[in-house]
Amino acid sequence: GALPYEEVRQIVNGLLTGRTQGSVELNLDPVNERDHVLGDPKVAGVTIIEYGDLDCSFCARFQSTMQDIIKTYDGDVAWVYRHLPLESIHPTARAKAEASECVAELGGNKAFWSYITKLLELKRPTQETFDAEAF
Repeated sequence: GALPYEEVRQIVNGLLTGRTQGSVELNLDPVNERDHVLGDPKVAGVTIIEYGDLDCSFCARFQSTMQDIIKTYDGDVAWVYRHLPLESIHPTARAKAEASECVAELGGNKAFWSYITKLLELKRPTQETFDAEAF
C-alpha cells in the first residue's frame, strides 16, 4: 500500500537530521536526463525514486503524499518518477505511461507532472472510461 504523509515525513526527517541509521543496498540506475524529476537531486538531502503505475490506486494516494512532502521540504527533497506499469492487473497502464511520455516530449517536465497528477486524480479509469481527449 501507499505510505501516508506522516510516515513519509518521519522517514524524511530522520534522513535529513541523521537520526535514521543503517543502509539498504539497492541496484538502481542513477538519476539521469531520462527521469522525470521535481526538485534537484544534486542539492536535495533526500531523493525519493518512485516506480509507479498510472492505473494504481495506491500510486494515486502516494502522489498526493509526495506532493505534500515536496511542499513541506521545499528543496530538501527531490522526487523522481519512473514507470512500472503492472499490465497483468492494469491493462491500460502501459498506454497511459506512453501517453505521459508523449506529453513530456511535447511539453517538458512540467507538462509531464501536470498530466500524471491529473490522471491520478481520476477515479481509477478503466479502458472503457479513459478518454485521452479529456486532457
